[in-house]
Amino acid sequence: MPVRIIIIEGTCADIRQAYSLVEGLSPKLVIADKAYSAKVFRNQLEKDDIQALIPESQRANKPQKENDKQLDKVRHFI
Repeated sequence: MPVRIIIIEGTCADIRQAYSLVEGLSPKLVIADKAYSAKVFRNQLEKDDIQALIPESQRANKPQKENDKQLDKVRHFI
């Protein structure tokens, strides 16, 4: 399992480097927390046929998407 680490400033949002972490690796699934739920990141993953197991951040008047229950249990180990 390939692992990448990108070190950025403490004041910089992690989502800015999210796609750089998976770019060129050909994963089938990306498991992440709500901090990585940006639509741009999700669209990049979808374009590359990568399944995203990322809970959506809570926004008013927006229904929450259901995740795979078995995979969602695994997400908490990361």
